[in-house]
Amino acid sequence: DAALSLGWKMQLPTSVPYSTYHIEAMISALNKHTIRGSSVVFAMNARCAHLDLDPIKLLLHKVPGSQLLLWTGHGEPATSS
Repeated sequence: DAALSLGWKMQLPTSVPYSTYHIEAMISALNKHTIRGSSVVFAMNARCAHLDLDPIKLLLHKVPGSQLLLWTGHGEPATSS
């Protein structure tokens, strides 16, 4: 099976977390195009995701079977463990 890697446009550097608005808009797009969660990987900036985990939990709850790929931008310092 093929997987779609979907994400949001980010203006780096940023300290703005993902919001419920971002999550609901993505879920709406998935529903509009009848895309199942098991075929989706959400690419998210690690630092922005860490700022507020509640929208991320909502996304994973509303899109069962989906996965996360957390990334850092070019030139960003490494993340701590």
